[in-house]
Amino acid sequence: QGSEVWIAAGVYGETVEIPAYVWVFAGFSGAETLLTARDWRYNQTILSPPAGLRSDSPLVVLREGSVLDGLQIVGGLTDAPEGQAELRHCQLRGAPELLRCAQNLVVESCALAEAQKGIVGTAGAPDVSVRNCLFWDVAQAAISGTDATVCNSTFLNTGGGESPIWTHLGGNEATARNCVFLGGEWAGPIAGGSLTNCFVDSAQEFGSDAAFVDCVVSDAPGIVSISPEGVDGILWTLDDGLRLGAGSICI
Repeated sequence: QGSEVWIAAGVYGETVEIPAYVWVFAGFSGAETLLTARDWRYNQTILSPPAGLRSDSPLVVLREGSVLDGLQIVGGLTDAPEGQAELRHCQLRGAPELLRCAQNLVVESCALAEAQKGIVGTAGAPDVSVRNCLFWDVAQAAISGTDATVCNSTFLNTGGGESPIWTHLGGNEATARNCVFLGGEWAGPIAGGSLTNCFVDSAQEFGSDAAFVDCVVSDAPGIVSISPEGVDGILWTLDDGLRLGAGSICI
C-alpha cells in the first residue's frame, strides 16, 4: 500500500490486478527519474489480453483506492469492484464491455471507444465521476447503470444499438455539464437527470424527462470535421477533436 509502479512503453499481453492503494503510472521511455518527465501520449504503453482470456473476464482489476494512469487497454475488460479507484489518461477500446464498476469511481481524461458498452455500473453502483473524457463509437450505452456526474466530456456516435433498454447516462439523478453530444442515438431518457451548458445535436435523443439548462440544441451545428485522433493517430494532441466552420452556432 502507498507504492508507485512505473511501466515502460511497450506491448504487454497479460492480466493485471492493482492492489489496494497502489498507484500505477505508464508511459515511460525508461530513462526518466521523475514522474513529471514521462510522456504518456507518445510513450505508448499497451495492455492486451493473453491467449485464452474470455471476453467477460477482466484484463485489469482495480482494487480499493488504486490509481491507473497512462495505460492503453485494448481488447479487454477493466473491472473496479471496490471503492475509490481512479483511471486517468487511459484509453480503453476494442472490447464488448470496457469498464465495469460496483462502487464509487473516478474516470478522468480517458478515452473509451469501439465497444458495445462503455462504463457499466453493477450492483447498484453509487456515483461515478467522469471528467474530461472522450467516448466514440460505443454502440449501445456510453454510461449506464449509475448516477453518473459527467463534465467537460465529448460523446461521438454513441448509444442506440440493438438494446433499447440502455440509456446514454444511466440512473435517476445523472447530470452532464459542459459536454458535447454528437451523432448516435439514445433509446431512453435521463430519468430525472439534467444537462447544463451542453451542445446536443437533437433534443429527441434524450426523451421528455431530460432537463436542459442553457444548452444549445441543433441539427446543424456547423461542424466541418470530426477526428478524435487527428492526422497523427494519437489522442490528446493538438490536431484532435472537432473542427467548426466559420458560421457555426457553437462559436
